Amino acid sequence: MGGMHDKHRQRLKERYLFGGYDSLEPHVVLELLLGYSIPRRDTNPQAHALMDKFGNIRGVLDAGIEELVSINGITKHSAILLRLCGDISRRYAFEESKNNIYFKTLKDAVEFIIPLFREQEVEAVWLFCLSGNMRLKAYRKIHEGDLNTARFRIRDITETAFRTDSPKVVLAHNHPGGSCIPSSTDIDTTRRIRDSLASNSVELVEHFVIGGGNYTPIVACTEGLPGGRFRNESF
Repeated sequence: MGGMHDKHRQRLKERYLFGGYDSLEPHVVLELLLGYSIPRRDTNPQAHALMDKFGNIRGVLDAGIEELVSINGITKHSAILLRLCGDISRRYAFEESKNNIYFKTLKDAVEFIIPLFREQEVEAVWLFCLSGNMRLKAYRKIHEGDLNTARFRIRDITETAFRTDSPKVVLAHNHPGGSCIPSSTDIDTTRRIRDSLASNSVELVEHFVIGGGNYTPIVACTEGLPGGRFRNESF
């Protein structure tokens, strides 16, 4: 049986090599991809099952590990491969367009930020470094754990802003429980971060609390500014 499947996979590879991605039906793309994590077995049933459940390639690559392993024949090993492909595609898209991403409105910011917290099971803090005209220059996770922990250092934010030559930054952290209501610690820490950055000529544009797919802009809420320091534009 292995020899038969090997020949079938070779034919799929040749179709891809000669015709490219567009020459393959979506389920065939998944079938070929799964061949790298499921050796010497027919992956056609799993490919069809994935398409049936998630609708399209994007839905498959955006699915969580638990959702993927719910498909008969998809092991955690295969689920990791699919998730990795999704993450690579998102990174590729970002690298392609990073010079054109601007955080000029709340909508610009939250549409980019919220997906980063999908499946984040512990509290995490992300830093977004911006140019003077709000172009996204760099972003990275700077902390895991709540803002009370000793590992959280405001100095890391300032140093990263300096390294990337960024006069403005945006922060975001999540509440894994689903609430996006800022705690007293969140508000106090935001004020300390804002003051520390200001003393180094870096502006904290906003600090978002993300929870359950929703958000709260702490700076806007605590300073009474309708749109924080973003350009006023409704959703």
